[in-house]
Amino acid sequence: MSSVWDFAAARAARSLHVFKVDATRLLRLTRFPKTEPYWGKSKAHRFDDPAQIYGATYAALDMEVAFAETILHQKGHFTGNQWIIDEANIRERHIVTYTRPTKPNLLLADFTGVRLKALGLNNDLCSSSDYTDSMAVSSALHAQLPDLDGIMYVSRQMNTGLAVVLFERSEVELKNTVTRLIHHPDYDNLLSVFNVAILPSGRAP
Repeated sequence: MSSVWDFAAARAARSLHVFKVDATRLLRLTRFPKTEPYWGKSKAHRFDDPAQIYGATYAALDMEVAFAETILHQKGHFTGNQWIIDEANIRERHIVTYTRPTKPNLLLADFTGVRLKALGLNNDLCSSSDYTDSMAVSSALHAQLPDLDGIMYVSRQMNTGLAVVLFERSEVELKNTVTRLIHHPDYDNLLSVFNVAILPSGRAP
């Protein structure tokens, strides 16, 4: 993969597509709702800034992607033909949503399907366990397109869904409504579709 990208030229030529997405559509499963939005600078995640200057936060457009990218990916154990989750890891999660009253629409680079390929990239960017290239791309986008708020990409953990990374400069704010995951109306359905069993604390692998 090339280490040099001219995303400003690609946007001018319309090979880089930018989505407008209402900030209120995004949701995130978090353990610490009072600290949201959390702008991570650890270089531990896919589109983090490799120079650790700007922060990034990760969200989804639907509950299934959020659940797969957090609970299953971070805390799940697949054994006996099902996912096993410790009850404590479920109870600590809250659903938060965002808002940006002065400028509701976020501008997100489209890193999906034909739009991604048109940039000379492929889905290794969104699925590889090596984040070197994805962090470099994030840094280039952030530097070259100052009005861009983040990236929309294919979820590695649920490849029929979309995930979002927001740059710190997006300045989204936490909405007042925070819901515990176990109280969400889709909670039981999530356990069913993902084949999840919840075990009392201390009994999960």
